[in-house]
Amino acid sequence: MKKRIQFMLLLAVLLLSACSSASVEESGGEETKEKITQDVQPTDQSKKESTEQENDEEENKFIFRYNSNNSSLEIELDKRLKDSLVINVADFYYRDKTLLRQDIFLGTITSMPLVEWENQNYWDRDYSFVYYDHNNQIIYLFKPDYGEPYTDYVNELNTNDNVPAEYENYVYTYESLINSLLNYGFVSSDLIMKQSIPEQLDSNQEIGIDISRSMYQDLQNWYSTLNSSIKNEMSIEEKYKVISNTQLEVEQKYPELRQIPFPTLELSVNIVNCIDLLKGWTEIPYRADEANHLYIDNRIKMLRQNLEVVDKQLKEFE
Repeated sequence: MKKRIQFMLLLAVLLLSACSSASVEESGGEETKEKITQDVQPTDQSKKESTEQENDEEENKFIFRYNSNNSSLEIELDKRLKDSLVINVADFYYRDKTLLRQDIFLGTITSMPLVEWENQNYWDRDYSFVYYDHNNQIIYLFKPDYGEPYTDYVNELNTNDNVPAEYENYVYTYESLINSLLNYGFVSSDLIMKQSIPEQLDSNQEIGIDISRSMYQDLQNWYSTLNSSIKNEMSIEEKYKVISNTQLEVEQKYPELRQIPFPTLELSVNIVNCIDLLKGWTEIPYRADEANHLYIDNRIKMLRQNLEVVDKQLKEFE
């Protein structure tokens, strides 16, 4: 009996100890859970820092926004242009502060229904850059101004060392604007995007398809040469040496294009435009190196865009 009482007392002590331990563990778990919950809740200070960071990122960008009906553009421009590029709704100006002391018109963006653009006579179109918004059936046109406001200040006697700084900033601003438009998806209005294929091709047109494919391959090779050989760190003279070599190859291979039986008008126009882009490097256009670097980059981008359209149109014959 005495042993039984001792056993019962020992069992009671063990039970009390287990309950106490479980209570402590449960309490500790709640404290840990509460601590974790508190750790993930953002403080007012962290919210403020996050908002300030977003604002800083926005302030470090130069964004052009334009709305037309249900469609809109949001184009990121070179933030270095904030002090020189003036935008009035959709009109772009260069702000000359020291030489002409006025805002010089660079071009404007307008919009129109896609069907209206496609129904226009191709040969009546003014040269521009076009952005196709197929989802909203609308196009945007950037029409450049081709005036030469610095003619009296820049001539053949000027060297790169003594051209006015305002002129250098002006041509850089213009080429930088074009660069941003091309990066966004604007293409040359010289491109005919929509191809009309005859239901029945004659023998000359069949031959023209093979010739067009061969020409496309040549053009692609020349583009690859320019794109891979011209490096950012090269001087203008070094870049133009590569360009001149490519230009010579194009002129030797395709001195005459009028006798080629292209299968469609659209394909002929687009391939000829590619050839013209490669042949058209007649001389260094600006007496300002930074603008010339951008000019070269822009032409190579345009050539790539043209080739993408030609490739798509050739595949329509497969």
